Amino acid sequence: MITFDKLKIVVAEKYITNIDEDIFTTIIKNGQIVEYRYEQQYPYLLYIEKDLIEQELVIEFTSKILHEDYPLLINNDTIYKCLENINSLGICYLDIPNIISAAHVVKADVTKDICCDKYEQLIGSLKTSITNYNKYLSRVVNGTFVIEKNVISRGRKLRLTIYNKDSEMQLKANQEFISKLANYKEMTEYFKGKVRFELNLNSMEQIRKQLNIKSTMLYDVLHTNINPIVNFMDKVFEDEHSTADMKLRDLERLALLEKVDMDMHKLEMIVRQHTSPKSHISQLMQPYRNILRTIEHQGINPLQTIRNLLLFEIFLTFIVSL
Repeated sequence: MITFDKLKIVVAEKYITNIDEDIFTTIIKNGQIVEYRYEQQYPYLLYIEKDLIEQELVIEFTSKILHEDYPLLINNDTIYKCLENINSLGICYLDIPNIISAAHVVKADVTKDICCDKYEQLIGSLKTSITNYNKYLSRVVNGTFVIEKNVISRGRKLRLTIYNKDSEMQLKANQEFISKLANYKEMTEYFKGKVRFELNLNSMEQIRKQLNIKSTMLYDVLHTNINPIVNFMDKVFEDEHSTADMKLRDLERLALLEKVDMDMHKLEMIVRQHTSPKSHISQLMQPYRNILRTIEHQGINPLQTIRNLLLFEIFLTFIVSL
């Protein structure tokens, strides 16, 4: 499932009503109201604009709007709650079903959080694995790794940002945000050892191309099966090893092995927990042993590890939380 940290959507202005004019900024031109605008930066980004001239409603928001469900990010399962939480502010009323069915996405930050407790080593590997240093420009800003296509055209520019999410959550503003949540302790624990990957899609052209969809309708964006972060990394970074010959099930097993740091004892505990007591544990563990022997024999590139986690992190989270 594709997930986002930020979305900007556009839909017909008729789907917003009951605007609190004491809260919204009213824009007047030639004696007529042409626009209502609301914007906040804390505790999360929220921008609402009702344009009476263009007859458009613009809504931009980040995944912190989900409050206790923030780690889930914006996706097909959480989009309704994102908009519902806007309604709960009492500053306007959004026609959520019609917005979800009719809105277009004009900007999106595709986002994945993965487990990686060796962030500095990861960045070191990425910096030395770039396929073309003229085509892709990289830099590290305050510990955040940024790499983007070296192009002028806004429609072709792509930027991937990678940073230590655990460290970022220690910032004062983020601590103030999560300290007010009912699941504060669980939230703090969740982000330990997490690294965040964000791919910025800043135009409808980029969204269509990178998500391999014909339209930018919100439904199509939320239901794509494409992982644009992995696709971008495959173009940017050179991988010394390949798991192309592995079947999908083996890739899932490899990702689970990496999740437990190749610790077969930890892995066996998970397998036992999620299988029948009557199962033959030795047979269930054999495929993992085979993969581990292959890795030990051939070696595995850190980039391939990250790639697997980006592809299967949702699967792993589901397995571990069952």
